[in-house]
Amino acid sequence: CGPGLACGGGGAANVCGAGSCTAKSCAQQGAQCGTISDQCGGVLTCPMCGANQFCNGLNQCVGLTCTPKTCVQLGVQCGPTADGCGGLVDCGGCPAGAGCGAGGMPGQCGKQACAPLTCAQLGAVCGQVADGCGGLTPSCGTCAGSLSCKNGACVTACTPQTCAAVGAQCGFIADGCGATIDCGTCTNGETCGYNNLANKCGKDMPK
Repeated sequence: CGPGLACGGGGAANVCGAGSCTAKSCAQQGAQCGTISDQCGGVLTCPMCGANQFCNGLNQCVGLTCTPKTCVQLGVQCGPTADGCGGLVDCGGCPAGAGCGAGGMPGQCGKQACAPLTCAQLGAVCGQVADGCGGLTPSCGTCAGSLSCKNGACVTACTPQTCAAVGAQCGFIADGCGATIDCGTCTNGETCGYNNLANKCGKDMPK
């Protein structure tokens, strides 16, 4: 800024004005990680994210993509069951003479008759869910308005964010709906995250 002026001095971030400017911390700006402006012409480096997390284009620490579990990992022998990531995995049928859930053990092959569980017993209010006997329940209903059905429950619909929307040029970011988006790689010798700027392409300044 010119003589007698300070960056952020007028109270507007990164604008030259009269008076002094009080830098704002990462916490005050709601940033959990990465590099941000201190709103007075300087740069702040916020803390690193914890294990199994990465810093997205919004300077927030988010978890890595969920890996669905297999039937073996879940200890389920037959029928559809929750995969631990919001979906269903089909564990197949039982050998001849055996029924899925027979004997009162959902997801296990047995020789006794199995009584499928109802939507009410499963606490489901929409869609179809595993009935404990190798099949799916009849429709448990529909969700009203803008709600969507997920694993038998009505939840607020989620619109995934894009790389462009958060200004991410490279690397991975969270889409805000539980998944991860690949924003690509940098070209022309540029690196992703140059000068500690999360998901930005550029060339690091020489030290």
